[in-house]
Amino acid sequence: LPKPLAVSAEKATSGADDAQWASVEGIVHSVNLDESDSTAALHPSMEVVTDWGTIHVWAFNLPYAWLKSMEDSTVRLHGAFGTIFNRDQQMIGYQMSISRKEDVTVLHGPPVDPAQSQLIPIAQLSRFSSHIDFSHRVRVRGTVTMNSLGRGIYLQDGTGGLQVEIPSEEIRVGDEVEAIGYMTTGSAYAP
Repeated sequence: LPKPLAVSAEKATSGADDAQWASVEGIVHSVNLDESDSTAALHPSMEVVTDWGTIHVWAFNLPYAWLKSMEDSTVRLHGAFGTIFNRDQQMIGYQMSISRKEDVTVLHGPPVDPAQSQLIPIAQLSRFSSHIDFSHRVRVRGTVTMNSLGRGIYLQDGTGGLQVEIPSEEIRVGDEVEAIGYMTTGSAYAP
């Protein structure tokens, strides 16, 4: 195989590296199986967050459990890099296809067992902090103020509120729960 091109923010956003054998580094935020696909066990996918955006990574013939063990790790991937365009030829995202274990290198494992990590007050999420790395999983605790059944729950602590996107049929309003996950910003309701 050719030497992989190092994808940069400038090249990624221009589409110049589309369909090239490339190298990217980022943090694995999720590893998933498409339950509706009969071949899903052979083709898991990952969301890898880089300095310049999120890449949807298709993993062909790589074990799901092996990939799942990399969640919250910093990795280097070699694979076929692609840009995703909408019907108007506007770039809307990135993807990569990988198929060999030797094309995946774990640069740093997860920083800490997330269940043992420091509790973060909800109001501190997204605020500058020299001691919290928001690119990795964070842990919050709060009282459930709403359950939108299938679209997540709303939590509130003494400092603020947030939406947590999880399947939520078993969680009731008034329950105190801990949530561990990746912080993202958006226009969702904040109680």
